[in-house]
Formats: sequence, C-alpha cells, structure tokens
Amino acid sequence: MTTKLKEINKTINQLDKKFNFRNLRPIHDSLVLKKISTFVQSKNWFEKTALKENAGISFVRKYKSWISSSKLNHLINIQKYKYSCFTQGTTESFNLFYLKNINCRFRSFRGEYKYHFFAWRRCLKFEFLEKDKIRKNDAVVISLPYADNGGMHPEMQLVIDRCNQLKVPVLIDCAYFGACRGISFDFNQACIQAITFSLSKIFPVVYARIGMRLTRNYDDDTLDIYNMKNLSYINRHSASIGELLVEKFSPDFIPNKYEKLQKSYCKKLNLKESNTVLLGLGEAGLKQFNRGDKWNRLCLSGLYEMHKKTNRK
Repeated sequence: MTTKLKEINKTINQLDKKFNFRNLRPIHDSLVLKKISTFVQSKNWFEKTALKENAGISFVRKYKSWISSSKLNHLINIQKYKYSCFTQGTTESFNLFYLKNINCRFRSFRGEYKYHFFAWRRCLKFEFLEKDKIRKNDAVVISLPYADNGGMHPEMQLVIDRCNQLKVPVLIDCAYFGACRGISFDFNQACIQAITFSLSKIFPVVYARIGMRLTRNYDDDTLDIYNMKNLSYINRHSASIGELLVEKFSPDFIPNKYEKLQKSYCKKLNLKESNTVLLGLGEAGLKQFNRGDKWNRLCLSGLYEMHKKTNRK
C-alpha cells in the first residue's frame, strides 16, 4: 500500500469515529425535514390523520406510481404485482415471508441485511448462497439494490433463473429504491412471491416505519386483512407522512441532489461510487467495513450533512 493510500485510510478511520460509516442511514436533508415538520405541526394534524380511513390505500396507490415515475431506474413489469399493502417498513413483510415458507431452508448472500440472519439463526433452517447451490424446498431473500454494494448483486439473475427452474419462492427487498440510480430489472419472474419497499433509507423517517409490500396474489394473511378498506388497522399517521413525501419529492430527488457530493467524497477518500448515493465502496485496505461479502461498504450520509451545514454558514 502506498503512503498516499495509508494516509487516506487513516483519514477514513478518523472520520468513522465521528460519522459511523458502518451503519447505513438516510440523509437528514434540510428540505425534507422542513416539509415533514410543517406537515406534522399543522392544525389538528394528529386528529385528521387518525380519522383518515383510506390513509393506507391512498399512500400505497401513490407510492406505486412514485416508483414507476423514476427516470434513473427501471423496475420493469412491477405493475404485474397488483396487490399492495402498507407495512411497518420492510420488516413486517419479511416476517410473513418467513411464516409462509416456514418449512423451507432460507437462503441469502452473506452481505444481505443482517435482520434475516438474526431471525433465522434460532429456529429456522438457513444457509448462505455462497455455501451451497439452490435446492428444492429453499426460500430466497435478495435485495435490489443489494444491501452490500448498493447496486445489483452480480449473481442475482443466476439466482432468479435457478429459482424459476425449481419453483423456489423469492422475496426481493427494494429498501434502497429512492436513493439509487442505474437499477434495471424485469420483475416478471414466476418465482418472486413478494417485493418490499421502504422510505426508511431514503428519507429521515426511520422510526415512522413506512413501507409497502407488493404481491401477485391475494395472500389473505394478516397484512392483507388489516389493510382492508373497511378495517384500515394500520398506522395512519405514518401512512400520511409517507404520502406527503412521495407527493413532494420524486424517487430521483435524493440521488440527483447528492450525486456530485458522492463523486467528490469518493474521489477524496479513494472509494468507488455505488449505484446507491448513500454509499462508497472501499478497497482491500478497508476490511474493517466488510460485512461478509467482497465489498467494503461505507455510508456517507454524515459527510453530506456536514458539507451542507458548513456551506450554509
């Protein structure tokens, strides 16, 4: 390693103490925060949203249109998944996918969202995709953009093809959609049982738990039931905040706004730009940011916020 690279890596380690590059989080964008603050402080907001019986239905309808409106990404044939539910982020959908396929052996890549491993390790069978080929009676979870590199996993299509061949159920987690560019995928795949989305990684609403599940078929599970029009037993306050966000900001807002900063910081820190604007990918000397796969992932959200604050002064 050259002296210059050693100095850069030293700088990264120093910055990590302040900005915590290991944990991915949304950018606390001032314009987004202002819109949310104004909305929730409006007169009788809490009472109005609590009484909005169609809050979930209205949100997911607009969220689906929002996804399809991206100019930077192309989720082809997403409209074939006609059944949509408001969810508590993506996590609620994961749990129901596990329950629906409880007798299967669960599979994912090593760099996947760690929640899955925590859920599977005690009471469910699972094995990393790197350790064994996909077999009948498996169930696969894969993220797009992929949680570890912010793009598409290079073996994703091979996995989908194998799952189509063996009729293995798949859940695709699109939690990073809205912070990415250059993602193109055809969802017209028989193996895909569910697709999940969330605003938690895109906007500073992590604890509002705003998400959506899409399925081809009506599952008649708890999500389908309490999303019914005549019940609407969901978090209407969160759904209303979600509706505000997809109305006011396009799915390309965050990647367009922060693309230049991503390029700038990646160049300064010798990182490779990810398709997901929140991330930079480090070289071999940054193994401390490795999550089990071949990428060394750094979340740059804190650097962007610092830059914006500094330039406002």
